[in-house]
Amino acid sequence: MDVFYDIEKIVRHRRRPDGSYEYFVKWKGYDSSANTWEPKENFESEQMIDNYHDSLEPDPPIDPIKMKKEIDDDETTNKKSRSYLKPTDLLPEKKITERNLVAEKVINIHHMLQNEKDLVALIQFKNKKGLHYVKASWANKHCPKLVIKFYESRICWRDKRSGEIVDFHASKA
Repeated sequence: MDVFYDIEKIVRHRRRPDGSYEYFVKWKGYDSSANTWEPKENFESEQMIDNYHDSLEPDPPIDPIKMKKEIDDDETTNKKSRSYLKPTDLLPEKKITERNLVAEKVINIHHMLQNEKDLVALIQFKNKKGLHYVKASWANKHCPKLVIKFYESRICWRDKRSGEIVDFHASKA
């Protein structure tokens, strides 16, 4: 006989190495220490998963990962070029200081693509609407705890015996 438990809410999600998603579930009537990672197949209905994804913040307006193909104006080369995040797309450090902006959350960290060694951070500020790119070096210096929290939220490894993916946060509890 299968036992079913009621889900209070989906706390967060992660992508597994095979590309599928798992959802960190808070169970109704249990405290957070009983939260578990559950694959999509363990949900009776996909409605809760759809509602969870609908409640997430929209994608940022600039998305250098999904690069557009543009035709180069240079007729002699006739090559296609790819768009990338330009330095002018970054929120200047001077504006951050002048407006006393306080970082609230690091959403993503990745390469600028124009120069593969330059990293940028997509930041949500407490006192400014929207998401804004800043140099990762600025984020490392001014909000290191948020940067660490961002990376920690993505840590997982395989259990040597079972081969299952182990969540960093669940193993700390």
